[in-house]
Amino acid sequence: MFITDEIELSRLSYPVYTETALSNALFFDIETSGVSFTRSHITVIGAACLSGGNMRFFQWFADTPGSEGGILQDFLKFAESFDTLVTYNGTGFDLPYIKRRIRLYFPGCTVFENMDHIDLFKYSKPFADLFRLPDRKLKTIEEGLFLSRDDRVSGADCIALYRGFLSTGDAAMRDLILLHNREDVLDLADVMHIIPYVQIRDGAFEATGWSAGQDTLEINCILEHPVPRPVDMDDPQYNVKIRDDSMTVLFKGSFCEKKLFRKDYRNYYYLKNEDCAVHKSVGQFIAKDSREPAKASTCYERCRDIFFAQPEPVITPDFRDDYRDKTSCFRLKEASGPDAETLHDLCQSVISKRVFGRK
Repeated sequence: MFITDEIELSRLSYPVYTETALSNALFFDIETSGVSFTRSHITVIGAACLSGGNMRFFQWFADTPGSEGGILQDFLKFAESFDTLVTYNGTGFDLPYIKRRIRLYFPGCTVFENMDHIDLFKYSKPFADLFRLPDRKLKTIEEGLFLSRDDRVSGADCIALYRGFLSTGDAAMRDLILLHNREDVLDLADVMHIIPYVQIRDGAFEATGWSAGQDTLEINCILEHPVPRPVDMDDPQYNVKIRDDSMTVLFKGSFCEKKLFRKDYRNYYYLKNEDCAVHKSVGQFIAKDSREPAKASTCYERCRDIFFAQPEPVITPDFRDDYRDKTSCFRLKEASGPDAETLHDLCQSVISKRVFGRK
């Protein structure tokens, strides 16, 4: 049984990224009569591709176990013109399974061997962590993107439904399987939109400007790709907002005392009474009982100012409470007039460590 359909991209929830990112990709999913490729077979192959602003959908259904070879042959002929596969956990199941079945019927077939593979499952963890999703199942990720589906059965349900269809010929059972597979395939185009979030974490944005108040520093950014779901993170040190194709990162400063640690501590004395370190060229004139050789933990200069936290020491000199601290701070005067690359790296340290790194 073969089914085809054409869907306007505008009917997808988030067509922009999908339409621009992939021109010769095949969205792909299978249903099977079991999980073992030696004791079960493929029951449905679903595929979709972009074409002229629309999405074309194809489906092959094995109405008998003996028709598996026929739907595989038709699908492979169709798939050979594409250069990229898009799946969800295809690495873990769909591709190993179908390759084993292909070798059974068509030894030497190399249709999948030279194709790139985008497995959206590998992008799901940062997205699930970002929005506090309970797991990384496809339906959970869809809910995280505010997608809805008519299908209410699972892959395991489809196995039982197929057995029921073979026993009774009930078309309603067949249609439930086909609907499940159809929505799995078509939703892949929307689930592609988890990728821009991961790209933001990895630095796919441009810092376009900054503004400073007495105790704030705000950096404006443009994203390489828009995101469908906004991001809001607010804590005592940062406020991050991501909307569509823009992002703002606000650094909140506080007036306090911090320490500037010197790395070449062997060239310094620590002054116990003053609780600071001075260079030996100066310290040699201070009474010996008031000084001692500085250590990494005592070689510092104390400073009171408005400080801004940075997860990584992008702007220097960087100040800390203790030399072991991983988070450092910077003063606004060192941040005044930074170049775009520095602003980008400063934002990325917040995005990767504090937005995606939250526990």
